Amino acid sequence: MKGEHENNVFLYDSAWNNISPTWSLKNIIAVNPLQGLEDLKFDQALDLSYNLFKIKNFPQALKTVNQITIKWCQAFFDEGQATIKMPNRHQGFYKSWLELAIFDQQIHQNLKENIKFIENLPKNPIKAIALILEKIGVSQDLESKFLTLVLTTLSGWSSYVKYLGQWGYSKNPRVQIDYLAIRLIIISIIWPNVLNEIFNLTNDQNQENWKKQQLKQITDLENKHQQFLIKNIYRNFNSINKNTKTYDAQLIFCIDVRSEPMRKAIEGSGNYETFGFAGFFGVPTAVTNMLSEDSFPSCPVLVEPKHNVSEKSLASKEFIAKQMKGYSTLLEIKKFYQSLKYNFTTPLPLAEGIGIWSGGWMFIKTFSPKTRKFLQTNLKKTFKQAAKSCVEIDFIPFKDQCSYAHGFLKSIGLISNFSKIILLCGHGSYTENNSHATSLDCGACGGRHGDINAKILATILNQKEVRKYLAKEKIEIPKDTKFIAAKHNTTTDEIEIYDHNIDQSQDLKQLKSNLKKAKLANNAFRAKAMGFDLPKNKLENFFFNKSHAWSETQPEWGLARNTSFIVAPRNLTKNINLKGESFLHSYEWQTDEDSSILNLILNAPMIVAQWINSQYLFSTIDNIAFGAGSKITHNIVGKIGVMQGNASDLMHGLPLQSVYKNDQEPYHKTARLATFIYAPQDKIEQVINQSPKIKQLITNQWLFIYCLEPRIHKIYHLDQNLDWHLDKSPNLVH
Repeated sequence: MKGEHENNVFLYDSAWNNISPTWSLKNIIAVNPLQGLEDLKFDQALDLSYNLFKIKNFPQALKTVNQITIKWCQAFFDEGQATIKMPNRHQGFYKSWLELAIFDQQIHQNLKENIKFIENLPKNPIKAIALILEKIGVSQDLESKFLTLVLTTLSGWSSYVKYLGQWGYSKNPRVQIDYLAIRLIIISIIWPNVLNEIFNLTNDQNQENWKKQQLKQITDLENKHQQFLIKNIYRNFNSINKNTKTYDAQLIFCIDVRSEPMRKAIEGSGNYETFGFAGFFGVPTAVTNMLSEDSFPSCPVLVEPKHNVSEKSLASKEFIAKQMKGYSTLLEIKKFYQSLKYNFTTPLPLAEGIGIWSGGWMFIKTFSPKTRKFLQTNLKKTFKQAAKSCVEIDFIPFKDQCSYAHGFLKSIGLISNFSKIILLCGHGSYTENNSHATSLDCGACGGRHGDINAKILATILNQKEVRKYLAKEKIEIPKDTKFIAAKHNTTTDEIEIYDHNIDQSQDLKQLKSNLKKAKLANNAFRAKAMGFDLPKNKLENFFFNKSHAWSETQPEWGLARNTSFIVAPRNLTKNINLKGESFLHSYEWQTDEDSSILNLILNAPMIVAQWINSQYLFSTIDNIAFGAGSKITHNIVGKIGVMQGNASDLMHGLPLQSVYKNDQEPYHKTARLATFIYAPQDKIEQVINQSPKIKQLITNQWLFIYCLEPRIHKIYHLDQNLDWHLDKSPNLVH
């Protein structure tokens, strides 16, 4: 057997195939926890997921292996929480661990043979993996299955390592090999009988009953929702004709399900037209904030940033320098406080010294969030001017600017009848003391707020030279039309308009007034969904507290209950009560001659929506195996994720409070995504046939496709064999 594993690097990589990535807390991205099983039928994936991720009765040796692995992962992957850093992290996980493992008595247990074994381990992690597999006695035919279980029995940390290896901003595939080598070495010492026991972990007599129960619940909810949409779309087919009226303003929102009821409220507040487009507004950028020097990609993870954009303060250099000096002092004080808080010896005297002040502040935060907000606002007042920002798009070539402007307007069908005010509305969430805060932000912007992307596109569309180019392409934007960036706060429904240096016209003042009305209307809808029937005079304070109370576990429902993705003109759905359960992407098939726009919509926003849908579905099905458990017992680890208690696996997915009304009653509807497309069958077929990924999701029943045939006003669905079937309206079935 000696040497037979050394050339199996491909197998070492393939062991990760069943693991889906988990993003860091600073930019949580929704992802299907069974992404690695999407090449299987949905029911088969449910079966296998039970064996891989729902193992409950770990032997004591495996529990010890996991405790040791978790300890080292905490130390190496820490992003600023630890006071004492793990030495030599620049060498990589395996090499830095190898230098220190000899001092870990929990591993070698002070046994000479174990110490000698660690000292003689290869410096190369691939050779170490081969050595351990030979030592354990893993034959080549069992290698893939064995390594898969090695990863799935600590699936949370494995998922985070996969993110770092394949998806991180500075991805490094080497970390996956390092992690696998370390885990195998610990197993070989602590769990010598691993080969006799690990394959028995997957046996469970409840597996078949669990699968049947989940499938029945899922299909029942899917049928109910899809029939509701089919019935209402048939009723509204005659409303689809393009409206040529002029609107006081037009507003473009992210396709996010939280935007749908807000759009409906705005349309009901005045003479307004709304559109839906992925929240990064079609410009794949990485953003550098010149004030904080923070740099991050602001586009979907499926898209590589093509450009670098700078966000600069509108304040003078002198003002910024003066204020930043004070800001730097505050940062140093904060760092000093953190070092005392996390040090081994100082937490107790720190608590004694500042306890009375912390207690007072906690009292204010708990019983008067408005007072806390008032005090913080006044403290930050000196930085307010510096916070106002603009974007510099010099690094986006003019040709690309024109392409983004043209593609954006054409894809949503906004090529004529322009209003004087067009609002590009990104979105973000504001919450206190919420480790999963970024899961409520814009997934299309890489788990960030989307206002920066709105500013970028507004800047592009307001340029004279760009408009000249668009005019040549038969898109003539009137001179008095202004594109204005804005941000929808999804926790309070406030919409902040970034109208710096723009004349305060009567139309803009009226729009701001109507947005406040829309805010209250949507507040009422959301409060009822949360189980509160509140009078108008209490709505604003209710959602203010949701946003600013530090003890709030359910600040908003986020994207819970997402069940459908609708690609169509707004007129088709405007009169349907979609209940905040649908992603809405504007689309005009007549202007998409080569189907390139539909191809982009289905291969990017729809795939992201399917990830979101799957994350919510599985976090609801089993919140321990696929979610993050209760927020109440969370502990943040390394600023990268959360644990239950002080040494659990890294939890991935959504917290219990994001998908459940209470400990027993789910709020989210466990239904797979259904996509409804207002376009001819042949255009939809063209896109599907060109995309192996979409074809796989359909044939394996991870999502459903419906064609809203515009030429004959009939609805068809695509089955798993890629055959079309007519769906009659429930009203027409006799």
